[in-house]
Amino acid sequence: MSQALNGSDFFTNFGPQNYEHGIVIVGAGPAGMMLAYCLTKMGIKPLIVDSNLFVDHEFGRGDGLVCRTLEVMENLQVYEEIAQHSMKLNSVAHWSIGENPSVKNITKFVSPDMEVEAAGLVVRQGVVEQVLTKRVEENSEARVLRPWTFQDADIENSGSESYVNVTLRSMYGETRQIRTRYLIGCDGGKSQVRRVLRSKYGVTFDGQPHYSVWAVVDVLSPSTNFPDTGKLAILETRRGTIMTIPREPIHGKECLRIYGEAPKMEDPNEDPKVEDVIKMIREAFHPYTITWDEINWFAVYRTGQRIVSKYDVDQRIFLAGDAAHIHSPKAGQGMNTSMQDTHNLAMKLAFVEKGFAKPEILATYNLERRFVASQLLAMDEQLIELFTKHSEAMKNSADNKDAAIQSINQLHTFQRRHATFQAGVSITYAESVLVKSLDPESDASSQALLSIGGQGLIPGRRLVPAVVTRYYDGLSKSILDATIPFDGRFTVFLCLGDLLSPGKLERVEQLKKYITREDGFWNRFIKRHDPTCQCELKSSSNTTNKLFPRSTVHPILRLAAVTTTEYTSVPLALRYEELFRPKDSQEPVLFGPKMLFCDTTPAIFYGLDRSADMQPMKPIILTNPLHQKWDVPEEVGSAVVLRPDGHVGAVVRDLLGREKFSEGAWNTVEEYFARFLVL
Repeated sequence: MSQALNGSDFFTNFGPQNYEHGIVIVGAGPAGMMLAYCLTKMGIKPLIVDSNLFVDHEFGRGDGLVCRTLEVMENLQVYEEIAQHSMKLNSVAHWSIGENPSVKNITKFVSPDMEVEAAGLVVRQGVVEQVLTKRVEENSEARVLRPWTFQDADIENSGSESYVNVTLRSMYGETRQIRTRYLIGCDGGKSQVRRVLRSKYGVTFDGQPHYSVWAVVDVLSPSTNFPDTGKLAILETRRGTIMTIPREPIHGKECLRIYGEAPKMEDPNEDPKVEDVIKMIREAFHPYTITWDEINWFAVYRTGQRIVSKYDVDQRIFLAGDAAHIHSPKAGQGMNTSMQDTHNLAMKLAFVEKGFAKPEILATYNLERRFVASQLLAMDEQLIELFTKHSEAMKNSADNKDAAIQSINQLHTFQRRHATFQAGVSITYAESVLVKSLDPESDASSQALLSIGGQGLIPGRRLVPAVVTRYYDGLSKSILDATIPFDGRFTVFLCLGDLLSPGKLERVEQLKKYITREDGFWNRFIKRHDPTCQCELKSSSNTTNKLFPRSTVHPILRLAAVTTTEYTSVPLALRYEELFRPKDSQEPVLFGPKMLFCDTTPAIFYGLDRSADMQPMKPIILTNPLHQKWDVPEEVGSAVVLRPDGHVGAVVRDLLGREKFSEGAWNTVEEYFARFLVL
């Protein structure tokens, strides 16, 4: 873990007086460290400053990672390390504690229609920051400079170039002026970067406060006869709503987090003290009892929803996480949304910094992530209203038991309806240079997909997972594993159907040759951006020269092939070396030895009956789950372009043609990349 870096480190960390930094990150919380780690994985070294010492962040704060965030952590290869320090949540227990007997309702945290492969994890924010910080330091020479406070920033336009002049101040009173091409404010709900953008560039922080006040305590070594402390539990009581969340051990002791509506004080501007909250919790738990050895952390939240009017100024200064949006902790989205903000931004900044992409792609950050935050704030407002109404109903439950039961059912229904959004798996980005929407007429869902209640792949949404068999070693793998490790490359899945159907192998061979033609995107990008990754070779006739990559690592692209042919097939084995691992040095290796997957692992699929108010359908066994869930016609295949952040960029059908290979589908893939890459 990095230590505080004081004034003696000016020149080693800030560089010479006129040094121009590429990217400066203000704030080393989850948003800032996610951004820093992704940038270092893509070869960019940022400057990171934070106004606090790490000890100020070690306990409390954010407390959970949802399914989509965990997919990102898997892709970044930090999931296992974080999971070692966490608790796994599989279900939510809803309790109504009023008149005996109490009412209980269980909701699975991971419901089948989510198409997720991991349950949520409960882990304190400090662990996430520590793991990401360690990886940043291992990946690069970047260090978090603490404690340095952001003071001011100005955008300077100089001819065709523009820069950001930044003023920083250390805890020792030293001031430093630095210049950077991009400044990113990840400095939390009281963001100083946001304040500067408001006063100098008119960025507003729009929304409204709510008058409910919530308190949170982390208690160590709890002792209780309440039966559901191993689950996320929501207790509706006559003293308001209480939530209990099992936490990872702290100092070797079991930890339980308790959220609750704080008791009202005589002075509405006065925050309740810890003893006021403890009294409220014990009264709310009745007839159950709860005690503990000590309190590790205590905080009070005054909830509200606010969002900045725009996420950037001139695509030079950006805001992310709580600096861009604040909301209540009820939906457990704070840390998740913050990290997903910067995961989205990192690839775009790196592409532009490396000269791979046009600067216009930076505008998609505001387009995509501000819309997500707007949806979150709308949901959070409804959730606060439901909690408030239910609290009133519970307080009057002795007079109107039906109203209390009805209100808990409304809350349960609301959370079930929004489960996929809260899990992060239904977030969908709009059409842009990075998202090519489907044509409603030519890309309509097949009857086969509709019959199982699936949605197929939706451009702008995260990739639907499926289990496949890797041909190389016969191991069952998630198709998402084909995108590991995260290195900023796009993944194009070539879904080929049965390779042994008549004429299929010949059409695949033609596709390979077309992808690597001399004037195609594959080689044009290499020639422009990575001349060391190519070699000049004579053809077998010694009459012409061609340029092909020496290695299988393309600077911006990786290819994965998926077939419905069994990996045990002898005919496939006879052609495998020729198609997927050619020995001829004049032939480029597109897939590499571990990028052919067999879609032959049966799976149980729970679709949604969209004609019956989104009710779950009966389980269906899929024999080729990837092709069926992605709605790929086996005969002609499809190409699926996956962005580095795990969202689908484009779906292109009729990849191989029915009787002979057609160039049109791959041309469409190349046109997608031509929209934003520098070729």
